[in-house]
Amino acid sequence: MAKVSNIASEFVSYGDIVNQILVNEVVRKETGGINTIAVLGLMGQGKTSITYLLSDMFPDHKAHVIDMAVMEQGDFFYPMVDKERRIADQALQKYFGVSTNEKGEVVSEPVILCIDELWKGARDTINTALPIALHRTVQGKPLHPDSIVFATSNLAEENVGDTFQDHQTERFTFVKVKPHTGLEYVNNYALKHKLCPEGIAFVLEHDKKLSETFLDLDKMMGDGSDKQLKTLEDRQAHNNWIHDPKVARPTNDFKFFTWRSFTKACSYIPYRKEGGELNGVPIKPLGDDALQNLLNGTIGASMASELMTFVRMVDKYVPHREIIADPENVRLPDRGASEIMVIQRGIDNLDSDNINPWMTFLDRLSKEAQAMFALSCYKSEEKRKLLMHNKKFTAWARVNAHLFNTVDHEGAK
Repeated sequence: MAKVSNIASEFVSYGDIVNQILVNEVVRKETGGINTIAVLGLMGQGKTSITYLLSDMFPDHKAHVIDMAVMEQGDFFYPMVDKERRIADQALQKYFGVSTNEKGEVVSEPVILCIDELWKGARDTINTALPIALHRTVQGKPLHPDSIVFATSNLAEENVGDTFQDHQTERFTFVKVKPHTGLEYVNNYALKHKLCPEGIAFVLEHDKKLSETFLDLDKMMGDGSDKQLKTLEDRQAHNNWIHDPKVARPTNDFKFFTWRSFTKACSYIPYRKEGGELNGVPIKPLGDDALQNLLNGTIGASMASELMTFVRMVDKYVPHREIIADPENVRLPDRGASEIMVIQRGIDNLDSDNINPWMTFLDRLSKEAQAMFALSCYKSEEKRKLLMHNKKFTAWARVNAHLFNTVDHEGAK
């Protein structure tokens, strides 16, 4: 048995991965080969999001993520008996886009399949999935010829159990997807999905620490005089937020940061002071203690305490209503994280009634904050439409056109 390890020697961007998958599909059609791309990457960094990047490019394909960690045989197909014709067959699950009509003919439609965590599945489910990945058939029935299929797995260095038989390696091409930096996460995910302002400000404030991985710590570790970390204790003290398989986490604080766990944590923050409703039943606000408890259990206590500090900072800011009421004289936030949170809260509350006073206030902020405003609005179709019809914004945009050069036009890289 071999670990899914350093078969791929370089990390490449999400955009490059998408292009590699498409090139591989062309090569398969040209040569009749069975090679398939397997994407390796750190846990929680969004490998499955490649599915939706492909779906944006091929809107007529139905996209599905197959989670091999929980799949069983019955999740692929189930027995079907035709009593009149006295035959037995298998009915396939709908996400393969393959079915049999009343005449017994196989019909299909194009799909995009991400076989996620392929090598975490049970042996029998892996054996069932391999013909789908390699031969594009399921129980002998071919997928639509325009279907796109790829697999994912974790890096061997993470020690989360991804292993496979040696002979399988030559049937896959392994590529490593580059971990997100904090800025990439904000530009390509957080702004688009309206992550809470506190979360965005926290990421930008701690970009370097959140962008580190245990692979970076490996490079810093050793006995050489130029190495920054000498011991495992040094390693843990340097960055105890991230997942580090080289260091044992305490049993009472075993959670850690990934971009996935951080996104989950941020979804709780808006309920700190505001309640909600579930099926008509009112839910009271969490408050500080209950929110802290949820954050501890999602990203780990050490990082959660730091994030709560940012959350409490909001209490010191001038309310949005006071900014709109007196934009020329209201107290300005400090530069940095404070400005970012004010900008994000302003954008969240921006509408046709308050856009003019907001633009007056915006002119008083730093150019860096104004650039963040431009980027955030670019990422939101709703805000773009609102701003494009406002004379005060268009006048500001002409003067500050250079700020829009900060916008990343390349998508999820």
